[in-house]
Amino acid sequence: MGDAQVRQASFQNLIRRALRDHYAAVMAEPIPQRWVDLLNRLAEEERSARQAPAKRDRGFGHSMS
Repeated sequence: MGDAQVRQASFQNLIRRALRDHYAAVMAEPIPQRWVDLLNRLAEEERSARQAPAKRDRGFGHSMS
C-alpha cells in the first residue's frame, strides 16, 4: 500500500469516527416535545381513520331502512 493510500485510509477512519461520535450524540438527545405531540396526534388520526370504515361497515351512523 502506497503512502498516499495509507493517508487516505487514515483520513477516512478519522471521518468515520467523527461521524459515528456525532451520530451517537444526536441519538442520545431527547425528542422535542412538539414532535412527540405531533406523533401522538398523527397516531390518533390514523386510529380514528381505521375505525371509521369499520363502524360504517357495521351500520353505525346510518339509518336502517
